[in-house]
Amino acid sequence: METRRILLDLDKGFIWKTGNNLAVKGYAFTPEGKFLREEALLRHLLKGANGEKEFVQLLKELNGVFSFVYEGIRETLLYTDKSRFFPLFFRLVPGVAISDDPEKLLAPQDHLNDHAFEEFRYTGYTTGSDTLFQEILQVPPGELVTIGPDRDMVRTRIFSYQVRACELRHDHDPVAAMAVFIEKAAERLVLSIGEATPVLPLSGGYDSRLIACLLKARGYSNTICFTYGRRTKETEISRKVAGHLGFKWYFVDYETLPGDWFSLHDEVFKKYYHYAAGFTSMFYLLEFPAMLYLMQQGLIPDSSVFLPGHSGDLLGGSQFTKAFPVQLSHKNVIRHLLREKFINFPYNRKSFGVFHGRVRNQLDLNNRFLAYSIFEDWDIREKIAKLIINSSRVFTYFGYEVRLFYWDDELVEFFRRLPPAAKNFKKMYNRCLEEYFFSGHGVKFSDDLMLGPYEIRLQRLKNFIKPLLPGFIRRHYILKNDWGCYDKFTSGMLAEINPAVRKRLPCRGFNSVIINWYLQKILMR
Repeated sequence: METRRILLDLDKGFIWKTGNNLAVKGYAFTPEGKFLREEALLRHLLKGANGEKEFVQLLKELNGVFSFVYEGIRETLLYTDKSRFFPLFFRLVPGVAISDDPEKLLAPQDHLNDHAFEEFRYTGYTTGSDTLFQEILQVPPGELVTIGPDRDMVRTRIFSYQVRACELRHDHDPVAAMAVFIEKAAERLVLSIGEATPVLPLSGGYDSRLIACLLKARGYSNTICFTYGRRTKETEISRKVAGHLGFKWYFVDYETLPGDWFSLHDEVFKKYYHYAAGFTSMFYLLEFPAMLYLMQQGLIPDSSVFLPGHSGDLLGGSQFTKAFPVQLSHKNVIRHLLREKFINFPYNRKSFGVFHGRVRNQLDLNNRFLAYSIFEDWDIREKIAKLIINSSRVFTYFGYEVRLFYWDDELVEFFRRLPPAAKNFKKMYNRCLEEYFFSGHGVKFSDDLMLGPYEIRLQRLKNFIKPLLPGFIRRHYILKNDWGCYDKFTSGMLAEINPAVRKRLPCRGFNSVIINWYLQKILMR
């Protein structure tokens, strides 16, 4: 077999552990509940070194957040779990090369992938195995990629969120069952944290609050919470939660930070956006100034682990009714995906025809699977992994480990099999958290921000009306709701975007500015 270049050296937060032609990064639990990382995880995965089938079986049993590269006698195997928290990239021509940093694979003669480029403009990420360059590919979330001796590529899906009707759970008390699975996942979480200091980005919502309660119940009195942005009702709820639980709480007030708190051309920021974007994802901006502040003030101990709350609300059913009806039909899955996920640039009929074909090729619209689960499966593999979870790489960039509580396999499997009636409007999820976790710690408040059916329908109506309003009214509404001071941090980006593109940017948010600023950087390479 030809020599294959393997370049794995992004050891931020987590390190690559190598031995016997295997390199692995991350953490996992065995079916017996044993926690594995570094050398222990390497030894465990080497049990599959006899071939692809052995690896597939091992991967289906391991519960964790990790990636690996194995160079066999004839084949090279690449894997990233469903979170894609440790991205892997590769190229097949002129020779096989693999890296955790796609920029190290880029050659002067490489070509932009025009369809992926436009897709990124609308969504903030590239789908499937594509990147912004034709010659560079990525390992999709939850997939094992096998590269054969003739540079042929085979993709094997290990994770799927699709569900058949016969797989749905029928618990007598689904709320109590949910609480049991949350507690089991919490035990694995604290086993993985050990003696480290938990650091929790604490919003006013339910997802991060649940993690806070689980830590309190297990004696982590040293937990550090932080919130950022401008002072809002959500900020006050966050402060109250931390206070009731006795946790240290920091607020990084973006309104009082100097306008030049960080420069778009500062080396620290330039390295960050290259690291977080990787030709595949919109880099997340909002937590970067907060992390700069916390680091410069020396507020985070070196032995800390960050615990972001992504994305419990999705598992709990936030998209039911909000993004699609409970009785979603198979024929409408693609239409709803395009309408809900391709939203960051003005509608273009030609582009949407291309997107429709790309999405159709990525879906298994077989009627064996319930239509709503096909929608959510695509969303988890594409938006959640490549945009939402990817945003937490800001913590590894600054040298810290991360734990993704909600992406514990057993917890995800519970929600995968939960019937739609138990997910609609997140009613059971919210009830479970309130009754089993919040009430006992005194953090269920009368002024909580949870939206009910009426509020969700009202918000959908507002979203429909907003594009029809005059520009100055839309601008006023956006700035009024700019809790993260996006306008402050993206104004410099907006000024640098090509005027022809800038005048087409929608007025519905700031992600479009970040996306198109980054794409312009790609074009200027």
